[in-house]
Amino acid sequence: MSIDPRKVVSPKSRLNSLFKIIKWTQDWSLALGVWDNNRALLIRWNGDADHALGSPASHGYPTWFVLPKDMEFSTLSLVEEPNRSSAAAWLNADRDVEWKDPVPAG
Repeated sequence: MSIDPRKVVSPKSRLNSLFKIIKWTQDWSLALGVWDNNRALLIRWNGDADHALGSPASHGYPTWFVLPKDMEFSTLSLVEEPNRSSAAAWLNADRDVEWKDPVPAG
């Protein structure tokens, strides 16, 4: 069972807000968030039966980590439209954007 990435809100000291999940697979998720007051592309492994918290995790809480800026473009190529171009625009604070929720209801 993987963890719902929408419920991962740590590390609280660095993650000012989790804005939007833009890519979800059974194994990993990509999200947009505000990290240390800067817009950022976040990633994590969702976990499974043997690793319930996924990775990374700290002090018993599932967490996100920030991808380096120079990896954003290539990583966003894995995201379907409209989320790909909307995420790029949001990261660059360009314009209003359109979203589709990639996480299955349930």
